[in-house]
Amino acid sequence: MKTIKSFYFAAAAAMALAVSCSKSSPEVENSYFYTAPAETGLYEVKFGTRPQQVQSKSIGAIGGVAGADNTWSGKETLFIYGFNRNIGVANPSDPSDYVRDFTGATVENGYCLINNVAAQAPAGSDKGSITVYKDKDTQEPFFYTPEDCFDFYGYYIDDAANELAEDGITPVAVVEADRVYVPFTINGGQDLMVAKADQSADIAGSEVSNEAYAYSAYSARRDVHPNLVFTHELARFVFKIKAGNNSENATGVTINSLTVRSMTSGNLVVAGLGGTECGIADADAGSYAELELKEKDAEGNLVALGTAAPVKPALGDEAVKIGESLLLMPGETVYDLTLNISQENYTGVIVPQTHKVRISVPEGNEAKVFEAGHQYNVILTVYGLEEVRVSVELTPWVDSDEPIIIDPDKKD
Repeated sequence: MKTIKSFYFAAAAAMALAVSCSKSSPEVENSYFYTAPAETGLYEVKFGTRPQQVQSKSIGAIGGVAGADNTWSGKETLFIYGFNRNIGVANPSDPSDYVRDFTGATVENGYCLINNVAAQAPAGSDKGSITVYKDKDTQEPFFYTPEDCFDFYGYYIDDAANELAEDGITPVAVVEADRVYVPFTINGGQDLMVAKADQSADIAGSEVSNEAYAYSAYSARRDVHPNLVFTHELARFVFKIKAGNNSENATGVTINSLTVRSMTSGNLVVAGLGGTECGIADADAGSYAELELKEKDAEGNLVALGTAAPVKPALGDEAVKIGESLLLMPGETVYDLTLNISQENYTGVIVPQTHKVRISVPEGNEAKVFEAGHQYNVILTVYGLEEVRVSVELTPWVDSDEPIIIDPDKKD
């Protein structure tokens, strides 16, 4: 009887490794049918994870820009897929006539090893172990078959999935020939992330010289395990306010609400074949809505801005962060921001005022659109009821060039 071997699974946020070679790995004989040398022995399944950079019912953005803030909260539910790399439909008379296809993959036929299985993220760290069970009640792990090679995917969708399975937890995915996707609708408080294990990166420094053997019993025996690189698929906006010219008059202004107009619906592609990339696809141009900046209460729930205390500009040179952040659909050249404020006048009457600002990507900037995985710091300078100025600076969730300064101080 053949023995089977469990695999290790590590999910990482951003990892770049160089490929090293070893003569101990035999070559793949047929590129259409991926197999690895059979292995014997039994290995415990272990999983780990780390967010890219920069929390799960509309918990907000996961991680920070760098350092201690770049951590999982432990509240995130990740979902994992594992597909046999030979997935597809083959012509029995011609092995080279092989079309990879997700639609025929099932747990029963062995082409789908891990089918949209939930795993809880670790808490308080940028990396740590997670557990993915074939049977959660008995804590039965997943195992590699002796010779098969697999591809692994992960995603995080918060509570943005349009439909959940009967368990009330697992998003309902749509399976097509070249992609698996989850339809979603965002409200500005959810982070969406996807990941795929990188074969060439994960064999670096190991005894496995051929990346085609990655994620098999053979590679696991040689300490090569899947690392998932989670990337943010939305653009993050952080809002800060300050009193212009340190004006005492400005400190009397109350920020009642702040909204940004964004598309809200699309499909999150969580697994792809061929040239199909994972990430947001099919964004619905008819789904524009005003997404409202919120703040967190003592229990960590998102509530209306100003629930705990009125939001007002403070004196001083530094702008002060308000609310959480808004996570918006990327790819736009402009966003429309609406700021509702009020102030008590000399007669004691509360006077409301609405300011509308169009935030644009500046001409000459290398980025022509607002990009996924980038953090935009929006500075609101309040001079009084009648005047509010806005500037935006870019801070990526991932390390990159110097911040891009955006001057969107244009009012319609």
